[in-house]
Amino acid sequence: MILSSSLSATEQLLSIRQLKSLEDGKKQIKLKNVSLLFMLNEFYKSIDYLLSKKNVKLIKNIEIDEHVNVYCAATYFINQILMNVCSNAIKFSNENDKIRLNVYTRGTKVFIEIQDFGIGMPLDLQKNIFELDQPTSQTGTAGEKGTGYGMPIFKYFMDTFHGKVQIHSVEGEGTVFTLSFNFETFFR
Repeated sequence: MILSSSLSATEQLLSIRQLKSLEDGKKQIKLKNVSLLFMLNEFYKSIDYLLSKKNVKLIKNIEIDEHVNVYCAATYFINQILMNVCSNAIKFSNENDKIRLNVYTRGTKVFIEIQDFGIGMPLDLQKNIFELDQPTSQTGTAGEKGTGYGMPIFKYFMDTFHGKVQIHSVEGEGTVFTLSFNFETFFR
């Protein structure tokens, strides 16, 4: 537990430093069209360990093909968007629970829904979740600590990739994050 908390704190610190470098113009992100299926497959490899720690099952319903691309930087999309939301879903889920991942298109948008059945969020937390200057950290169901920086970093990259996010949460029932992005279709 101490090792994983230290790694998480170290990862958060590195993310904050990267974010500061981007905001200051010292570092730039190169955006390109990237296959969403490719990014999802890379994400699955990264999230398996966290799922196994609480024996949480990821139920996937993926309704897209390899031609759906998102204009982004893949590493940031996987680590700062997908991992951030899903690691929180795991953090606030109970042992032996499940998380649903639904991915589908409607018109020119691709939607990624991440749903947990955990503790949910109080309304005041939902209102301030993306604010750096507001206390938003909550303890997870197994005592996992947070920093309050994950969701503001997530929101920065959602904005950078021109994504939108909607949150629906009910205390005691869980939370659904719905992410949407414009997508391109490429056939090779």
